[in-house]
Amino acid sequence: MPAADILIQEIDGLLDAPRAEGIAAALSVWTQQGSATRWTTPEAAAQEPAFLIYSITKTFIACLLLQWVDAGKLDLDAPVRSLWRGPELPQSFNDAVTPRRLLNHTAGLPDYGALPDYQAQVRRHPDQPWSTEHFTQATLARDWTVPEPARFAYSNPGYMVLRQLLEMVGESPWEQQLAERVCGPLGLSRTTVASTLDDLRPLAPGLSRQIAEGDAWVGVRGRYRPGWVSHGVIASTVSEVSAFLHALFSGRLLQPDSLAAMVDAMPVGQVGGRWQQPGYGPGPDDRSGDACGHRARAQRWWPRVQRERVRAAGGTRCWRQATASRVQGGLIRTQ
Repeated sequence: MPAADILIQEIDGLLDAPRAEGIAAALSVWTQQGSATRWTTPEAAAQEPAFLIYSITKTFIACLLLQWVDAGKLDLDAPVRSLWRGPELPQSFNDAVTPRRLLNHTAGLPDYGALPDYQAQVRRHPDQPWSTEHFTQATLARDWTVPEPARFAYSNPGYMVLRQLLEMVGESPWEQQLAERVCGPLGLSRTTVASTLDDLRPLAPGLSRQIAEGDAWVGVRGRYRPGWVSHGVIASTVSEVSAFLHALFSGRLLQPDSLAAMVDAMPVGQVGGRWQQPGYGPGPDDRSGDACGHRARAQRWWPRVQRERVRAAGGTRCWRQATASRVQGGLIRTQ
């Protein structure tokens, strides 16, 4: 049996558990012969399910920004406040806060995920997300300092700033830039920015205990508005995210210097599990050896587990021979 057929059988097997539990899930893999995607969904549908891809959105934002670096319109090492054309930035933004340090989470910006007020408001008002100004006041307006030497501290508001900077440099909404500079050229017809309640209706069904009072599971669609992700969130299919990652790391979207900057990973200080040397570059994380990508975690989609995950799984290169497969942080790679 050809190696590619063996690999497809293996990813089919990885879907047995979610299929039995009635969970929407999908896996995609690239080989020399091309890509293969398999999925399962509790709804009767012949079409591959789509999901909110959560923090994989950061890799798209990073790619769009680095394209402006390639065009000579953005300096990764310039102070953000010298590039800023929006409302005044909080005082903690000194000259050490650069696009590069925001991209790899080393600028020291605080996050909001653990804030009790954030968690309470998502539970009580899942359809009424905070505005950019509210996110800024809850995080960036607090006292914080830029660490020297640089060290990793994950910050969603850092990418909120980058998304705003992207719109300033590109002089157009980031949704438009995504469509024109990534989705259009790659033929990604189901990859869009989700922002309204209606944007979730075509997506895979999901349940959550985090958007309602009590401990009962409730449906996400029609209740949760994706604006609770401060930097914005993309909805896509696993096969299209896989195609994006493949094009990105094959050099179709960025010049060599920018691609090298993207995979220049900052150690995250969490050793163990799947990764021997985990790190975070400008956009992708979970880098170990020759595997690159980004995980996305959500507590809003998969039922009957405490920490639900929605993963885009896809190889980032065409491998010479597909003889076996393993799952690494949402990536299917061959060896």
